[in-house]
Amino acid sequence: METVTKSVWHVVLTGLFTTLLASCSQLSPPPAASRGQNDRYDGGANFEQVLAVLRSSPYDPAKLPLHTTRIEDVASAQMLADAGRTLDASVDLREPFQRILHPNGVCLVGDWIIDRPNTYSGVFKPGSRFPIIARVSPPNAGVTTHRLQSQSVGLVGKIFPSTDRAANVKTANFITQTDLGGFLPRQSRVLDSRVVMSNAPGVTAVRRGFELAAFGIQGNALDRVDLMTTQRQLYQLAEAGKAGEATRTPRFMKLSLDPRDDRPDAGEAQDLRLEFWRRLADGRPLNYHISVSDAGEIVGPAFLQRSWIHWNQPPIGRIEFHEAILSGACDHQVHFQHPAWRDRVDDPNSTVRLQHGAGFGQPLLRDQVVLHGHLTTTYNVSTVFRELDDVPGWTAWAAKDLIQRVRPGDGNNGLEVTFSVAGEHWSSHCLHESATDAAVSLSCKGNDGWNSSPTQPHEHDLTFLLTGLPDGRTRIDWGLLIHSKRAVELRNSVEIGIQTALEKKFPPS
Repeated sequence: METVTKSVWHVVLTGLFTTLLASCSQLSPPPAASRGQNDRYDGGANFEQVLAVLRSSPYDPAKLPLHTTRIEDVASAQMLADAGRTLDASVDLREPFQRILHPNGVCLVGDWIIDRPNTYSGVFKPGSRFPIIARVSPPNAGVTTHRLQSQSVGLVGKIFPSTDRAANVKTANFITQTDLGGFLPRQSRVLDSRVVMSNAPGVTAVRRGFELAAFGIQGNALDRVDLMTTQRQLYQLAEAGKAGEATRTPRFMKLSLDPRDDRPDAGEAQDLRLEFWRRLADGRPLNYHISVSDAGEIVGPAFLQRSWIHWNQPPIGRIEFHEAILSGACDHQVHFQHPAWRDRVDDPNSTVRLQHGAGFGQPLLRDQVVLHGHLTTTYNVSTVFRELDDVPGWTAWAAKDLIQRVRPGDGNNGLEVTFSVAGEHWSSHCLHESATDAAVSLSCKGNDGWNSSPTQPHEHDLTFLLTGLPDGRTRIDWGLLIHSKRAVELRNSVEIGIQTALEKKFPPS
């Protein structure tokens, strides 16, 4: 995915991944060498200095602050300025500031260790062992993990590519996260080897529920400063500390807890900040496996985007964390730069940087609407997948509320689909994509009858995301992005109609 074509929906929903920011308090200022006008200082960082600042303003674990981000904060000019700063500022410590996104977190200290052969450069090279400072945080005030209740968690890292921990070096930053919209935890803990964080996570926006509007507003702001906001390239790591050799950057990276660090779930809701702090307080290291891959694809509409990546090689190393820090400096001073998108990841001259300001970012199209819902059915996930993957078969059960006709189109996965929503009909050219027992998606372009434009067809995206539950039931999350005047006017009734058709086909539990 070297060249990115943004759908309109990217403007509305993507971007949570772009800015992992935080909250404020009265803190000791960072060392003078780390400060500069506009937080743009690029003189490198001293690991021991940064660590000392992080430890300088400890929180009382029994009284951890909890900052809540308001929708007006997300819609503010400050949000736009912060989004630009995350791309432009390479400083590692800032003057105390208030994060808008990811305001509540815990910092982790440890070592980045690569101990298996691979072909990549920089800190990915075999034999690399460098100090790292990371921060784990949810995107909002949802720091408590509940079983099967939607949660999203990000882990950002700052690697100091030198064995001399007192030397000033240019740090290499990376950004990973679970599903941007949220995943369904299998237990009341984040420390679970099944909780995987990636630089190219999925986007299940419908799981944001009442936060969907704020999610859309922040995506609009973030898309105005960066080309691609749901993936974070890894070139800073591949370029760190190398000299006289070609850059070789992996396309994908994931972090997953070593299964030996799994703990039984007592069923009690956990504040993830205390979960990490208590786990590392006993003196035993906490290990995350580092896996990389160049094979995979990003499919589906952005609001239900799927990342299908082939992790068919063993991990190339691990991050070994030794200390957790709960502090004001962790929330309000440490800064993790986000790499701007490159069309050719190993070519610095191909960086695409949009400047924030008037005229950038696409506006919402008139009469465009997103419909979404979910249900839990007694059918198992394989049965649900087979039925949904048979798109021509939809006309037998969804004709009244969604699909009028399906015919083969161009290409192996091409279909000609006639949508029927709120009395409006339009024909679309659709790409049918699916992943066994996981997702079914139609990405379509078509024209409606009241405002057709053959040269600029409207985009229509329909996705079903399937989650198999431990008791054999299946949760179905669905989302439909359409351009329909009538659907905008009758949004609630149309949404109910589609939901009802699904419930008739897949009886809810």
